[in-house]
Amino acid sequence: MSSYPIAQLSAFCSAHPISTKVLFVPSEQAGQTLVAALASSGSSWLNLHVTTPSGWAERVSSPHLHAEGRTPLPPDADRFFLDELIARALKRVPESPFTSTPISPGLARSFLRTLRTLRRAGIDPDHLEHTSDKTARTHLLAALYREYLALLEVKGFYDSATCFEYAIHLLAQSGPSQDTFHAILDETPLSGLAFKYLKTLISNGIYRIGRPNLGTPPPDHSAAVRFPDAPFPKAERAQPGPGGNLLLNGLTPEHCNTIRLRETLGAETEVRGVFREILHENIPLDQVEIAYTAKSPYLSLLQDAVERFHLSDATTFANGIPLTLTRPGQAILGFYRWIGANFDATELIDLCRADLLTFSSLSPDTPLEPYRVAMLLHQERISQGRNAYSTAFDRLEANHQDRLEQLRQEDLPTEHIEESYRNLDTVRTAVQKLLALVPATPKTSLESLTHAGITFLKHFAPCRMTPDTDAADALHRRLHQTGRTVQVENSPSHLARYLVDLLSQDTVHISATHHGRLAIAPLDRAGYTGRKHLYVLGMDESSFPGGGAEDPILLDGERITLSADLELHRTRPGEQVWHLVRLLGAAPGPVTLFSSRRSLADGRETYPSAVFQQAASQLEIEHPPVLNPVPPSDLALDDTELLLSTRTTAGFEITVRNAFPWLVQGETAAHARSGPQLTRFDGRLSTPDAHLDLTSGNTVVSASRLETLARCPYRYFLQYVLRVEPPEEREEDATRWLTPLAFGALLHDLFCAFMKTLQHRKESPNLEKHTELLDKMLQEHVKLFQEHNPVTHEAAYRADLKRLSQAARAFLATESQHKTQPEGFEVSFGFGESGGLNQPEPIPISLSKSLQVRLRGRIDRVDREHDNYTIWDYKTGSMAGYSAQNLLKGGIHLQWALYTYALESILRNREHPGRVSKSGYFFTSDREHGQRISDTPPPPTQLANLLAPLLNLVAEGYFFHLQKEHQCTFCEYNRICGKEAVLPSALKDLNPAMDNEPDLLRLINQWMNG
Repeated sequence: MSSYPIAQLSAFCSAHPISTKVLFVPSEQAGQTLVAALASSGSSWLNLHVTTPSGWAERVSSPHLHAEGRTPLPPDADRFFLDELIARALKRVPESPFTSTPISPGLARSFLRTLRTLRRAGIDPDHLEHTSDKTARTHLLAALYREYLALLEVKGFYDSATCFEYAIHLLAQSGPSQDTFHAILDETPLSGLAFKYLKTLISNGIYRIGRPNLGTPPPDHSAAVRFPDAPFPKAERAQPGPGGNLLLNGLTPEHCNTIRLRETLGAETEVRGVFREILHENIPLDQVEIAYTAKSPYLSLLQDAVERFHLSDATTFANGIPLTLTRPGQAILGFYRWIGANFDATELIDLCRADLLTFSSLSPDTPLEPYRVAMLLHQERISQGRNAYSTAFDRLEANHQDRLEQLRQEDLPTEHIEESYRNLDTVRTAVQKLLALVPATPKTSLESLTHAGITFLKHFAPCRMTPDTDAADALHRRLHQTGRTVQVENSPSHLARYLVDLLSQDTVHISATHHGRLAIAPLDRAGYTGRKHLYVLGMDESSFPGGGAEDPILLDGERITLSADLELHRTRPGEQVWHLVRLLGAAPGPVTLFSSRRSLADGRETYPSAVFQQAASQLEIEHPPVLNPVPPSDLALDDTELLLSTRTTAGFEITVRNAFPWLVQGETAAHARSGPQLTRFDGRLSTPDAHLDLTSGNTVVSASRLETLARCPYRYFLQYVLRVEPPEEREEDATRWLTPLAFGALLHDLFCAFMKTLQHRKESPNLEKHTELLDKMLQEHVKLFQEHNPVTHEAAYRADLKRLSQAARAFLATESQHKTQPEGFEVSFGFGESGGLNQPEPIPISLSKSLQVRLRGRIDRVDREHDNYTIWDYKTGSMAGYSAQNLLKGGIHLQWALYTYALESILRNREHPGRVSKSGYFFTSDREHGQRISDTPPPPTQLANLLAPLLNLVAEGYFFHLQKEHQCTFCEYNRICGKEAVLPSALKDLNPAMDNEPDLLRLINQWMNG
């Protein structure tokens, strides 16, 4: 059986074999597809012109309009003028509710759609104003309409309505052609002007390609309604398919092989079900048409499937693909969003993270990966503005140098930061080139900005496959046409936002169906291929027949009052049903309808549409077959489906283990680490390594390094032995300007500078005398820190300033009551610095005869009273976790004690009299109000007895996940091992497992109980 539209068209051409024939169709693509199907059927189509009514009118009128100096209005170009037109219209209608309420971009676009509808219907502003209800909204719409017409006149544009009006005018002068025959597809939409033009054009009648009755009313403004008495070409083979009788005579069980029903779990399964059947039944692609009832989610799922199965070059989309579903389209939209947001770095970071930028033109040999650019930009909170980037890159360079120095001091790996530093210049160049595309002027022309987009597409947009290149070429043409035709000027950000709005509505890859290619079309544009296999997706009630949301500018009731030529929104669901029945009747072969029963995304249950249920009832199918998301192995479309489908078969686990040996290694490690025995996966080296022994004299350590070891040997193992680098994640906190680390560093530097200033003046801190000085120095430090920590949230900045000021005042108040004399600040040892109390070399600290470490560090402050010295370490955080009664806290807080021994060694070397009588911590934050806790330094032997078991474990190569208190909450490595800590309460389970290693067990118990 052949498709009845093709049979009717063939009969029309046969009836007038030589004469000029014109076939009016809903779209150019539908017409080209229908002609291709006609040619494939072997029918002649000599002198047949296939076009839309507007296309034929433009063909007649455009030469005359061009001769008058007018140019066609580019698609959506009027959007650039709309805000200005609305502003003018509001001045004409001051009583409009929109005068005091800004019009959103979405509402502005609704105004534009309504204007275009009025234009196509042939309704002028006077008719609108005098016929409709006298409301402020319709007055505003009429005023806007007049401004719109004035714009077309002033700018010399013409639209499709202008073409119809001019073509009607020409026909009135010359009269219609007498030797041309016309036909029209029933579903062709005819606006008021289009219908008026066709009635004027046609002299010897018109043929309809369609059916007289589908069992449901056709769309109000379709050719089936406009020309109800037009005859159909007499075709012997023009019999509709059985599905065309769904709402007339109905279906019977004999039609089960012709009308097939399928239910699925999820829209994704519908799409895969189609491709699975094509593959399993070995159906040629050019014998398949796929129709979808709803653009979302089916079009994106179909596009994804076409790319996933490498069918992009073998598929046509009748309505094209939204620009937002192509890589070049997403890239150019992101580029213009970046400009529209005043170069907000967040937009650029998102582009890089989505892999929508390429930098191969900058370094072809070793292209810079976009994710590295995102990482570098994410490290700095870049404020909006073009100039923020150069400042940010200067900050990044300084921060990289500081970070390198810090890692070298801590003897940590620097490869990652060095690579990042090397990439910095390339990233700077890339961003500078992107910025250079946009004119650095307060105002620019739209042409300049579209040229910037064209250059961006050429050098920075990713084009990895032929569809990408085609999309980029289409974008190039679109931008070139818009920039050349629309002459407007405004700020780059303003025009960029309009371009985003414009391009977001665009589609690419619109094409007629070709031989050898799969055809995909929306429901109202399907049915012209004449192919043997038709699949209809989206027959659940949430997708079909859809809703009829009204136009917020001109409601359906107002449209009925205004003119019968205005299309209504409430009738759209019925129109979808009509299109489905039309499509089922036009199908020459079997039709498969898919309906989803459940959304896989959110688990929401869905139900078949009424039409689907009616078909099931007529076919006497109580339970349509349900397609499983996991198909049998012989129907798998890719490796993922194959693995899922064979997961229960014998030998599956062995096959996976052989294919992915690293999974086996990971599973082995996970089992070992979850067991009671301490193994190599818990940080146990096979043999001791002398270089890791901290008492051997080979390693210089810091107090913080030893404290890390005491807090958790496994963390020490990851950080200092395996040198695992945690990801540099910087989460934005909208309530804080500075991170806790930067906040503490600012206060630390401020207090040191302030006390050095007073020491130089030979003055003691005084609350009344030095408040102004401290405030001034605080402002200077804040200004310096702004260079490395830009202000992105003004409220957070002010809140942090208040915290800093309160902390500074608390510090000064406490120091005013503190009578000891400062002797030194930032006293360093082991960093090559000399002078004062500084010592260039690390200091050997002998805790016992057998326990010695080489230490380096920096003492924040040393006070002196006669021959007694006091060490203070500034802490800008909370006192929680510190105790004056137990300052060592089981070895977690070692710095105060170790710095005591270091300073006494420095004093002995300098032959200074005196000793360190006290050491502790000075809490300078605004929350702790300058409190101090300190203690008499413990004898070295006490520290040796405490640390000896731990250091002996390290010397033997044991770095177990032992913690005296839970330390995983704020650890950077908690995602690796956060649930594996061994606390003192767990020792009772560990002891039996380690009975065969009594020496190791003794060391563990000594450390954990010490």
